[in-house]
This record gives sequence, C-alpha cells and structure tokens, in this order.
Amino acid sequence: IFCIGIAVTLLLWRAAPALAQKNFIDVRPVDINSDGNVKYRIFIYDRLFSDGKFIFEAVHLRLPGDDTVADYNELAVGGGYRLYKRGAFQLYGLAHVGFATAHQKYLQPAALTQFTSGKWAGSALVQRYIALTNNAASAWLVDPAEIQYAIAGPVSIGASAYLYRPN
Repeated sequence: IFCIGIAVTLLLWRAAPALAQKNFIDVRPVDINSDGNVKYRIFIYDRLFSDGKFIFEAVHLRLPGDDTVADYNELAVGGGYRLYKRGAFQLYGLAHVGFATAHQKYLQPAALTQFTSGKWAGSALVQRYIALTNNAASAWLVDPAEIQYAIAGPVSIGASAYLYRPN
C-alpha cells in the first residue's frame, strides 16, 4: 500500500507541474516517549494547486509495536478545498481514504487551519476516523497542532503535539 501511495504521489507530482504552487513535506522520523521508546513515525506530503485553493495529501503513519501492541501502519490519500482565507489564515476541508494494518479501511474527513506571519507558521488538523470495515475502530485525531520558525530558506524548527481519542 505504501508503494501505491508513493506512486500516486509521484504521478501527480510529474503530471501537473504547471498547476502546482507549493510542495510541503513533513517528516517526523521518530517520536520518543519519556521511557525512551519510539512511539510514532510519520511522513506527510502536501501539494497545493491553483494558488492554494486545492490540496492533495498523502500520509504514511507507523506506530511501532511492543510486547503488548502490534505494529500499526497506515497510508491515507486524499485532498481538499480551501473554504476560507483572510490575511495569513486559511481553513481547508479535507477528505482522505485510509488503509491500515490488517486490512482496516477508514474515511477520514478533516479540517485544517494554517497561518503564516513573517518567519512564523502554525497549523492544526482535526480529523475523524470513520471505520469502513468491522475490524477498524472510529476515533478522533488532532495532529499536528504545531508552531514553526523558519531558520534558513525552507528549513524550519518547531514544536508539534497530537491527540488521539478512540470512541
């Protein structure tokens, strides 16, 4: 599934260079808890079209397992439309289809907010996981809620938080 997502991403990237405005990659290769265990890995690719009115997104999430929980992998692909823009603030409505470990499938409607001001930027995503298969569970996700500061060109540093709440 991950290879399909990469292939779709590359196809869209190569097929519409004249329409594209910006590409964003969010890579969080490791999130370590207070015990020193890796709990979270994510790769997000966003591409904006038509001056940011439309967005395409591909996400790969991995939650490494441990002695009590199995590994979890998810690929979600989708897109959205900018619903509101005022100054540096934007609001998008999004929808993804997610494919996860053990053939779980989800519909993932979401709202994304973004702002920029000088070298500062922030965003928040609120997403609903709607189970499409019996072996999947519906849930709420806030990921990321983040703030960033541009240190050199497209490279930024910042802080990010997430919240997951099953039904």
